[in-house]
Parts: sequence; C-alpha cells; structure tokens
Amino acid sequence: MSNTEKTSGGIFSLRNIIILLALLAVAIIAFYKFQSPAGSNGTASIEIVSDDHTIGPDDATVTLVEFADFQCPSCKAYHPALKEVMEQYQDRVLFVFRYFPLIRIHPNAQLAAQAAEAAGMQGKFFEMTDLIFTNQNDWANKPTAKANFLGYAGELGLDVTKFEADMLAASTEERVKRDLKQANGLGLSGTPSFFVNGRTVSLSEMSPSAESIASFLDAELAKAAVGEADMDAPEVTLE
Repeated sequence: MSNTEKTSGGIFSLRNIIILLALLAVAIIAFYKFQSPAGSNGTASIEIVSDDHTIGPDDATVTLVEFADFQCPSCKAYHPALKEVMEQYQDRVLFVFRYFPLIRIHPNAQLAAQAAEAAGMQGKFFEMTDLIFTNQNDWANKPTAKANFLGYAGELGLDVTKFEADMLAASTEERVKRDLKQANGLGLSGTPSFFVNGRTVSLSEMSPSAESIASFLDAELAKAAVGEADMDAPEVTLE
C-alpha cells in the first residue's frame, strides 16, 4: 500500500469518527430536549376554558397544568403520584389535564385521548384516565386498543354504545387536536410537560413521587401567599 493510500485511509477514518461523534452529540441533545418540557421562554399564557378537565377550585392561587400522552411510560409513572396529590390538594390547587398525544411514536395515544374525552361526556373523565394509565401495557402498541377502551367504559358503568360513538366522533378528535395544537404552539417536545401558574416546570423540580410533587406545590402555595400578602399590604407614604 502506498503512503498516499495510507494517508487517505487515515483521513477518511478520522472524518468518520468526527461525524459519528457529532451525530452522537446531536442525539444526546435531542434526547434531553425530549425529556424536558420547554416553552419558548419558560413562561406561557395558558387560559383555562370551560371544557377543560379540572380538579380543584377555579380561584386557586396555584394552577398546575399537565400536557400528557396516555401511551407515554413517563406519564404513566407520574400518574399514581399525581392522583394521590390531587386528592390531598384539591381544595387549594387547580389541576388541569391537557392532551398531548405523540402519535409518531405512540400510535394509540390519539384514540386513548378520545376515549378519555368520550368518558368525560358521561362524567367519568378522571376515572377513565386512571384505567387507561393503569392498564397501559394491555393496549399500547396493540390492535385491540379500541376493544380495551370499550371494556373500560363497561367497567365504569357507562352507556357503551354512546361512548363508542363519542370516542370515534370527528368532534372528539378535533377536541384532542386542539390541546395538541396548543402544546405544539408552546414549543413542547415531550411528555409529561407541566406548567405552574404559566411557568414551565422541569421534571427535575418535580419527580414522579407524591412527596416530591407535594413539596413542590407547598413551595408554590407559599410563594402565592407571599404575593397576596404584598398586594394586600397598605401603602406607606413617607412625608
């Protein structure tokens, strides 16, 4: 082999290594971006509307909004902790659920969201949400998802015929897509994504345990109380 061939081969190998390292760096950045919810500037104006799915008082000083994907394993991991905390804080915190089905990687997420929405039409949104998350492994990535959701509707004592019609209705699909459009508009890239009083919450601030979420909410409630006290304090004029 000539010196020219050796040099060319060496350069070619080094170039490949550099390319591979660059691709790896991009993949790592993309992974962490996907894991951490992010709005355009860390804050967002999120209006609570009449058909939102909520638990808690409308005039709460702290509002926690979750954008979730029913087929997302991380969302499932957060679910039991959030459920426990919602029961404890529902008199002080407004919890809001928004749909964010990542259908490119979770093909049944859209239908799962429509199933939850259809159950909500019969007053069982959060009960259906619980069943969907708890039994995620039974329907995720499986062609039987629709049958599973119909079965959950039966367990909840819903009118299954109405439930199926509502689940498959174009209006229900559009309702889910409305939340999806907002999530995309906020620049969100992964689930679950949380906002507290319009501020983006990183997952490092609030891990999937009841203790962590409760501690986070306690801190936010304390901040809100200080803010209210400042607003109520009388003005002092120095003469």
